Amino acid sequence: MVRWDEITKKLQGVTAPIGLELGVFIGRNAAHLLKLNPSLFLFLVDSYVLTEDRLKWADGDLGATQEQMDGYKIHAESRLAKYKHRTKFIYADYKQAAKEIPDSSLHFVFIDSDHSYEGTYEQCVLYWDKIKSGGFLSGHDYDHPIERWGVKKAVDQFAEERKLAISLGDDFTWFIHRSSTS
Repeated sequence: MVRWDEITKKLQGVTAPIGLELGVFIGRNAAHLLKLNPSLFLFLVDSYVLTEDRLKWADGDLGATQEQMDGYKIHAESRLAKYKHRTKFIYADYKQAAKEIPDSSLHFVFIDSDHSYEGTYEQCVLYWDKIKSGGFLSGHDYDHPIERWGVKKAVDQFAEERKLAISLGDDFTWFIHRSSTS
């Protein structure tokens, strides 16, 4: 099973879900989510700006030029054009984008952008209150074999501090359910 299947499984029974993806890249995950969930509205957050931090954790995986990042943006926009009535691109870093999303407005947030410990932890903190009761915070690359990534450490710390359980799915996915008391 792949990440979009894992997210779709968690959305069963949710009428007209609203989600947010941090780290759109070329739009592959978003396209699958929108295809599998015909009533899903998805906020798509990616700055498409090549920063030193992005270069540091990606280590060349994303490419090393702004021109390549611009190409990824064009690719994502083209891939997701048929879903334009169910998507909204937010071309900003995750800190700025968080200011645009009201608290308790989302059924889920999927994090697959900054894979550093600091960035992942901060994204968990910034987006936790954006999730409705009954929704979930989730992401990709938990326990990924690339050791320099800090996703697992950040997610574990976030959950431990709040006494929340982490559930794992296939394809390195992780989920933290938001209850009315969390």
